[in-house]
Amino acid sequence: MAVEAKGSNYSFRTGIIITVASIAFGAYFFYDGWISESYQQKETDPETGETTFNLKFNRVYGPIVCGLAAGYFLIGALTLRRKRLVAEGEGLRFSGGQFIPYGAMKAINRTPLQKKGYFTIDYEEEGQRKTLKLTERVYDNLGLLLDEIVKQTGAKPQEPSSDDDGSA
Repeated sequence: MAVEAKGSNYSFRTGIIITVASIAFGAYFFYDGWISESYQQKETDPETGETTFNLKFNRVYGPIVCGLAAGYFLIGALTLRRKRLVAEGEGLRFSGGQFIPYGAMKAINRTPLQKKGYFTIDYEEEGQRKTLKLTERVYDNLGLLLDEIVKQTGAKPQEPSSDDDGSA
């Protein structure tokens, strides 16, 4: 039976919240810099007519930086929603096309899943040993996916090592 892990709802919501906050701060900076006459008068020297750094920041840097941040986090959240990882009959298939057969998997470290929210898979690809870290910040439904991988590979539980005890 195929088990699918989709993009993390937590990370998607966090990206959307940061996007909305960035837009709100950018709008606030824009309002102060270009619309609020009282703020502009307060931030302009009446004798020389020079503006302070705060007004320059609110006119240029604040809205641009906030707009870029909003775009970055929105794109990140939307691309995260398309991520998929499927444990099917022959191996793991990623939405990007990568495929890891069960036979190539050499070790599964599942001890940090409960405390830290991730597990790792050591596998061989083209004669090289590689490690894949799957985290709950990227994928939902990792527990069921891990159970399917263990069932398909016949992996035995790994003894916890000293670095998996929760200490940093």
